[in-house]
Amino acid sequence: MSVNMVAKFDKYWSEVQGPMGIAIILDPRFKSLALLMCFEKLLGTTGKECEEKVDDVKILLAQLMREYNVEVDKDTTESSTPSLGSKDDFFSYLSAHAARRRPVGTELDRYLDDDLVDIHTKNFDVLD
Repeated sequence: MSVNMVAKFDKYWSEVQGPMGIAIILDPRFKSLALLMCFEKLLGTTGKECEEKVDDVKILLAQLMREYNVEVDKDTTESSTPSLGSKDDFFSYLSAHAARRRPVGTELDRYLDDDLVDIHTKNFDVLD
């Protein structure tokens, strides 16, 4: 009976570790560091094998983000370049132009490169 239970556990654990890993990565207090520590504890080892598991979860998250990415329609109501008569018009045009430029790296890359949020932050709400 215990052999069957272990087999079922292994099967279901392999199916949920990706989504559970994504949840850890999306917490800005922990990100990849906590996921790496979890894999080290679960696998009883450190090094390349654990890092590969973390990379697998990052790849899964990147695939999900690409799958659910919604392209923003460009505003076609203005057919010509706006007049740059005033200072406000110039700054509006500059802001719009800067917003159209592609950022370096993906949103996920920038998030993962950001510093961790301090674990002792008062009134921390992950949804904020």
